[in-house]
Amino acid sequence: MIIPAQFSRRFYSQDAPQVGLVVDNSDQFTSGSLEVEMQSLVDALNAPVIQPKIINNIALQTVELYPYIAYMKYLLAGSIALAMYISVMIGGGMLYIDDKARGVHEGYLVTPITKLELVFGLNIAGAIKAVLAGIAITLIGSLMAGLPAIFNPVADLELLCMILVTSIAFTA
Repeated sequence: MIIPAQFSRRFYSQDAPQVGLVVDNSDQFTSGSLEVEMQSLVDALNAPVIQPKIINNIALQTVELYPYIAYMKYLLAGSIALAMYISVMIGGGMLYIDDKARGVHEGYLVTPITKLELVFGLNIAGAIKAVLAGIAITLIGSLMAGLPAIFNPVADLELLCMILVTSIAFTA
């Protein structure tokens, strides 16, 4: 630290005194730390003794054009839709194809229901499984992602309606 002669006199007369700091750059961490501490000391000396009543500092307010969304929240909607789609697909159509491949469907055809009722029943069973999967993943995922909407009864009713409509749409 280099403090020149007449520093105090120039400081009290507000004649812009300067101090010097010589650092060894071989150790960046130590020299950087010393530089930051000395700058804070100089800033404290430059601060007025009596604080003004009106602060004229400029503040920067950052507005995000595309706000950050946590990855868990980002994936939640897709995970719900995928689980519902897979539940409908496996619980409905694929189940009938598997039963037909194993010959189990002949037992279905002996019953007094039509083929349309059989397919419709399997699709409704798949839709019910999709609703259950959608509700379960919505609840667990919302709690894990920290979404507060899960504790709102109106939002819960809207989510339930959306899950029902989506699962029925997947059966078509």
